[in-house]
Amino acid sequence: MLGALLLIGAGKDAIVNKFVLSNKLIIFFGVISYPLYLWHWTLLSFLRVMVGVEPTALPKIIAIIIAIIFSWLTYVYIENPIRFGGSRIAKTVLLSFALAACGIFGYITYFNQGYPDHRESIDLINYVKEVDEGCKKLYPISNRYCRIGDDEKPASVVLLGDSHANRLFEPLSRLYKGVNENLLQIGEAGCLPLYDVQTTLVKSPTDLLWLGRPRTGLHS
Repeated sequence: MLGALLLIGAGKDAIVNKFVLSNKLIIFFGVISYPLYLWHWTLLSFLRVMVGVEPTALPKIIAIIIAIIFSWLTYVYIENPIRFGGSRIAKTVLLSFALAACGIFGYITYFNQGYPDHRESIDLINYVKEVDEGCKKLYPISNRYCRIGDDEKPASVVLLGDSHANRLFEPLSRLYKGVNENLLQIGEAGCLPLYDVQTTLVKSPTDLLWLGRPRTGLHS
């Protein structure tokens, strides 16, 4: 706020105002700034969901370019007509109906506890298998988590960790099967993804310290 006050106080002939903030490209992005704020995050988030991992630079750049185009179209064909065109009463009524429709749609979604495909996804996320009997036969250890992609052949890749690692097992197992690898997941609650490392809660200003201590076996 202080910076904006100083820029306004400096007047239109100040160097920053005259040569930087008056630049047409800067003005263009300033004009579409709010639609761009709405579009860029939506597209980048959707891109990451579709890819499944952190996207590389090129898809991100393409998504940002698309966001800029959509932002300009939104500014020209939605924001400007709503702000400056048509009857104020008609716009108020239409926006009120749109807001009510969003509220009704949200309530129906909440009342139905989502929709079938979404509920199946939530159930899959909430229910994560911890032990495969085939894994226990191959690796008779007392760890809480023991899962293997194919119990007919030995593991070629090992995933160590706690419930966070366990939730990654299904997608990683499918990924490794696609390249003829067999994923094994073993671990305990609160287990770091490191061999022979113990986690210890310490009552101190730091609250939680990760301490490395030699241990026998795969427990942590």
